[in-house]
Amino acid sequence: RRFCPSPSRLLGFECDAPALADSAQLLARRDASFARSQKHYYQAPPQIERGWRNHLIDMQGRSYLDMLNNVAVLGHGHPRMAYEAARQWSLLNTNSRFHYAAIAEFSERLLKLAPDGMDRVFLVNSGTEANDLAIRLAWAYSGGREMLSVLEAYHGWSVATDAISTSIADNPQAL
Repeated sequence: RRFCPSPSRLLGFECDAPALADSAQLLARRDASFARSQKHYYQAPPQIERGWRNHLIDMQGRSYLDMLNNVAVLGHGHPRMAYEAARQWSLLNTNSRFHYAAIAEFSERLLKLAPDGMDRVFLVNSGTEANDLAIRLAWAYSGGREMLSVLEAYHGWSVATDAISTSIADNPQAL
């Protein structure tokens, strides 16, 4: 504050940025309520405030290349994605069980990308569900129960996908 004093006295109202939460205390709170199987990947993990494109940004403004977060495959804060998600959410927020134009159009577009002989889509809401469905389809088709999986790969959190992932060996507390 020596170099940049609070403007609150000059402006006549409280306009200071909120004090930063103590990162160690925040991490202790997280550890007290999160499952032990959810790793930090750092001994002292940075406290992430926001993301932009393929970077995560911590409370001090340091940028980290996000090579781990599988949820944000399109990046963080992409203006068009944010706009389209908000537009769709304000219009209709549902799943594939109901009848609406976008679901038929999307299914047709997907089928145009599929190899010959594939004529149906089955939409699910996550990679875990997609992998779980793939396992069930493979079992139904082959009658077998043996699975081949990529070493050190993450396939999801369902019982079936976790069983074929290496997360059990890496983290015995996963289940």
